[in-house]
Amino acid sequence: MRVIFLIGQSNTGKDTIMNLLLKELPYLKRYVYNTTRPMREGEEDGVTYNFKTYEGFQKDLELGKVIEYRKYEMADGKLVVYYTPAIKPDDNIYLLTGTVDMCKSCIEYYGSDIVVPIMLQVSDRERLMRGILREDKNKRDYKEVARRFYDEFTEYNDENINSIENLMKVENVDLKVCVSELKQIIESYV
Repeated sequence: MRVIFLIGQSNTGKDTIMNLLLKELPYLKRYVYNTTRPMREGEEDGVTYNFKTYEGFQKDLELGKVIEYRKYEMADGKLVVYYTPAIKPDDNIYLLTGTVDMCKSCIEYYGSDIVVPIMLQVSDRERLMRGILREDKNKRDYKEVARRFYDEFTEYNDENINSIENLMKVENVDLKVCVSELKQIIESYV
């Protein structure tokens, strides 16, 4: 088993890059997270996330089927949980996206010999602009963009990022170049 973990803040292109890599490298398997938040337009249960009830999350937690979880209060006041379900090791290469702390939890659970951490880098200005443009097309929930942007400064500090051993960093300024670099890294583990 191998876990390729793409770390990135909001609007660094994690989902876009993951979908391109899954198309271009068909041997990769999507590692699907669980969440208690409502499904958004265009999302698919079991593909984007496994959409669960809060009670389902609590049961998984009690059964020891949760590697890590995060609770967020959305701008509208609703509490949602995102969590990483534990999977049994097999011969697949899984692709995950997430935060620094999520990656550290996966390394702790699976081991540094299994997890390959790669950080996607995008300037704060570009990330904020992408978030605003995304909301222009969606719900226009700019408070949520601001909340996520502000909250990430705590987790994405140099000390926390640099605490991940063997962390590779790839810039996502040009999507094609970024995906090409990532493919080279992933193929070196096949």
